[in-house]
Amino acid sequence: DDFKYMYKILKENYPFFEVNKRVNGIDWLNKKTEYINKIKSTKNDAEFFDSMNSILSELHCGHTCMYNQ
Repeated sequence: DDFKYMYKILKENYPFFEVNKRVNGIDWLNKKTEYINKIKSTKNDAEFFDSMNSILSELHCGHTCMYNQ
């Protein structure tokens, strides 16, 4: 659910998906199923955190990352 919420917020507000696709060859929005499967395979909070951070890193933007407490 956390990923789906984040995905929805980014989809509605993040302005650089097309730039990321053109510059980095990553169609982030169309990788939703792949990302959900990656999240579902996590076994604990640390793996979840790392997976979310990895997914966000595919945006190649310093403003979209996870911060550890």
